[in-house]
Amino acid sequence: MSIDPENNQNSGSVSSPKRREMDSGKIMSRIGQASYVWDLADDSIAWSDNFADLIGFKDTKSIGTGRDFETMLSAESPQTRYGTVMTTGLQNPPKEGVDYQCLYAVNAANTEGNSHVWLEDTGRWYPSDTGRPAYAEGIVRIANERRKRDEELKRKSDYDDLTGLPNRRVLEDTLDKVATDCFTNNKSSVFLLFSLEHLDLINATYGYEAGDETLKKVGEMLQATLRGDDLVARFSSAKFGIILAECGDREVFVAAKRFLTAIEKNVVETKAGPVAVRAATGFCLLPKHATNAVDALSAAMTALHEAKDERGFRMSLYDPDPKAVLRRRKEAQVLTNIMEAIDVNRMHLAFQPVVDAKTHRVTFHEALLRMEEKNGTVSLAADFIGIAEKLGLIKFIDHYALNLTLKALSDYPDAKLSLNVSHETAKDPEWLSNLASGLLLVPGASDRLIIEITESHAASNILEAQKFVNTIHDLGCKVAIDDFGAGYTSFSNLKDLQIDIIKVDGSFCEDLENNRQNQIFIRALLDLANAFDVKIVVEWVESAETAALLAEWGVDYLQGSAFGMPLPVAPWDKVEKEDEIDTNAQKVKKVGTN
Repeated sequence: MSIDPENNQNSGSVSSPKRREMDSGKIMSRIGQASYVWDLADDSIAWSDNFADLIGFKDTKSIGTGRDFETMLSAESPQTRYGTVMTTGLQNPPKEGVDYQCLYAVNAANTEGNSHVWLEDTGRWYPSDTGRPAYAEGIVRIANERRKRDEELKRKSDYDDLTGLPNRRVLEDTLDKVATDCFTNNKSSVFLLFSLEHLDLINATYGYEAGDETLKKVGEMLQATLRGDDLVARFSSAKFGIILAECGDREVFVAAKRFLTAIEKNVVETKAGPVAVRAATGFCLLPKHATNAVDALSAAMTALHEAKDERGFRMSLYDPDPKAVLRRRKEAQVLTNIMEAIDVNRMHLAFQPVVDAKTHRVTFHEALLRMEEKNGTVSLAADFIGIAEKLGLIKFIDHYALNLTLKALSDYPDAKLSLNVSHETAKDPEWLSNLASGLLLVPGASDRLIIEITESHAASNILEAQKFVNTIHDLGCKVAIDDFGAGYTSFSNLKDLQIDIIKVDGSFCEDLENNRQNQIFIRALLDLANAFDVKIVVEWVESAETAALLAEWGVDYLQGSAFGMPLPVAPWDKVEKEDEIDTNAQKVKKVGTN
């Protein structure tokens, strides 16, 4: 390899300085970059030769000054170079200059491709003697791909992937702005929360794909019903939030009914088959009920809970009256007490005997949950179960009660217990799994346990109730219907359920000796129970006269104050487990050796 002494270069191998300069321009074009020097005194810009071709300008006359160049930018541009420079580092700028960076787009109308060209502008401005920007130099590079990534990230942060609707963050931000605007400018708007009922049942019956299809199509139905300035967003798994701008209390019920009708009148077609959808909505007025997103969400959620208790068109307007406020505060306090009681083990069981109607000997005990308050007082289940169901905490309580019951069956081999389970928990596979695994750890426990389901559970979905009853029987336990006659279960439903015991609601025991209607109900139920070989328990038996009358008619078991109130003291002898523990330890050791 020879050296060119004049240029001190490897001849034929290394380009001259002039050649390298030409190549650097091509290289900048190839990597989508161009350079500039900007004199702020006269606003002139000197661009590198490749700039016009890089952008693909239709007309290059308007790129010679800063102001002219900015007229070619799109209104979508979040920044401009001039605005960035004039707001960056103006306080005591160093002589070596101040770095800046901004992002903007050349308007599609000015490019040969008729599409926006996004540019990332990175440079440094230098101060004059007065400290103001005198001139700047920098590099622009095409940032179309970056813009696409930014837009995709923004879309993911602002929109729900499943429904394509705005997500909860956008909903809350918009709700804050609308509530503030209503308060400031004396306007009226409405915020609604929609809840799809039984989405878990749709998932279990048709599969999660069908559940997703249902949510997506319901979102489309709501979107199609809105006006231009309204917003619908996905709030949570089965809930949608809607903001109705410029809407008052006179129009909101009509609007809410329109939304519910749009959802419920049409069967949603999914790949797994048609799905019928049921919904409820709660709503509040802005700014009457709330002036920010937090209060609006709280008010609408409260109204939604009320709406779920309604029949027909299930919708409810938030009621801020003092009694309702006090009720909600009480519920919130009970909720706190429940969580604390579970955390520190301040819940325990009380046992009420159920006796043979003829001999009055105890047949089994009902295990009833009690909650010890901080001050030492004890709350009955009736004081907190209803609120727990309303606020979605009942599953925690039922799991806790199950663990206490299994422990009692383990500690007391002579114990025979019945345990109540709520409608919601009866649909919980985790509860059934815990029951099954717990029974395996307590030999013979399944023969000593009765699971009581509510009458509303049996009535609301007979197929679901059948499945639950069959599962309990497969585990070796018996099943009872509690409070029979107080709800909706008809006699005809009994033939579809393999129920072992019917517990007649205690209201039918009131003044039984003189109330002919109550007498007819119990005697008719006895005839039916005998036909199906089902045992009958009558609750709230408070006198010997009532007990004698029921025994004469053929009632199997009695429960009530006449035979003992629920007591927290176990009426059986506790088994000593030291030997059992040692034996189990030996078994574990033996298995490990093998």
